[in-house]
Amino acid sequence: MNISNEEKQFEYDKLKKTRRLIDEELDKSAKRLEEGFEEYDYDDDYKDDFMKQMMIDRYKQRINNLKKIRPNPYFARVDFVENKASKKDAFYLGKETVTDMKTLEQVVIDWRAPIADLYYEGRLGEASYNCPEGKIEGEIKLKRQYVFEDGDIKDVMDIDITTNDEMLQPFLSANSDTRLKNIVSTIQAEQNKIIRATMWKPLVVQGVAR
Repeated sequence: MNISNEEKQFEYDKLKKTRRLIDEELDKSAKRLEEGFEEYDYDDDYKDDFMKQMMIDRYKQRINNLKKIRPNPYFARVDFVENKASKKDAFYLGKETVTDMKTLEQVVIDWRAPIADLYYEGRLGEASYNCPEGKIEGEIKLKRQYVFEDGDIKDVMDIDITTNDEMLQPFLSANSDTRLKNIVSTIQAEQNKIIRATMWKPLVVQGVAR
């Protein structure tokens, strides 16, 4: 873990805060399920029952997803400064979004969000990503990867490109189940382009299966 003691403490505090927010949402979601969704009061009984069941299923799925990510809530961090902005923002990427419900801050961003392109395709220095508001340009100040073990940060590595052999090898040597669970942290730039390609245009992928 080649980072300063100050940075180590920052990362430990970040992990602690993230898990606290996950636990808070788990508690609130569990209580919400217990209370039911009686406030949905439609004239049509069928719509009423359908809406309640839809909300129940949604909350159950969210609880299940949060429990899965709690040991490893994120896998990467990108520090990015937008052009004409004075503040550097640190974006943490994970398999699920984690939100501070008091401030509405996204403490962890879903890897499928447009800004994740900075991690998968951007390199340190000038970079950009596309979002519904348009093209956002700026500078990548930091790209960082994390490895968790037994609920703690095992390793932290600052990188320039995603395909870092030292970080990639443990995933490739893991069994197939573990490898699939962690694939989102090792997606390469070319793979990211394919994943995010529009479904409305033909796409041809050449090469052998790996």
